[in-house]
Amino acid sequence: MLWRRVDMTHHGDVLNAEAMARAAVDRAAGTMEAFWAGTFFTDRLLRYISDRAFSLKSLQLSFSDKVSDKGLADAINRLRQLEELDISFCSLYGNFCQLLVKTRAQLKCFRLNERWDDYHKRFDAAYERLDIDPEASWIANCLPGLQVLQLIGSEVSNDGLMAILDRCSHLESLDVRMCYNLQIDDALN
Repeated sequence: MLWRRVDMTHHGDVLNAEAMARAAVDRAAGTMEAFWAGTFFTDRLLRYISDRAFSLKSLQLSFSDKVSDKGLADAINRLRQLEELDISFCSLYGNFCQLLVKTRAQLKCFRLNERWDDYHKRFDAAYERLDIDPEASWIANCLPGLQVLQLIGSEVSNDGLMAILDRCSHLESLDVRMCYNLQIDDALN
């Protein structure tokens, strides 16, 4: 019971945080339901968890710059029981959603949070993109059972948000703070 929920979000400064995380996964022996971690998270650790935590329902990554889009997508694709996914302030470049399996109908809670200023620092020269709202499109088309959505600092536009609202009929909570591409008008009221 002790190892079903592991919160290591404030252990980034611990010398052997990854070894501690692996030990927690091993002690859970396939019964882990939630794993939350911070800066020390890597693709290798994510793979380790997704290979052993068959019952994982909640995954939270925050402030990690060592996780790649492909590493995250590969792990999520293997976590068949996942209901809650929280990715906050990680160094992803927006295309991990396209790498995920087509439908993740069991996902009930999705948080994808960026710092608006960090986003622009990474994409300063190439901010004008042809493929607008790739995350919004994936959310609208692949997460029909979504109940909680948080997109702080996202580049979501009115069209992307309208697609989400039209297709995610079970949505109970929506947080779009610091989404500066949104223009709240009569269509969104």
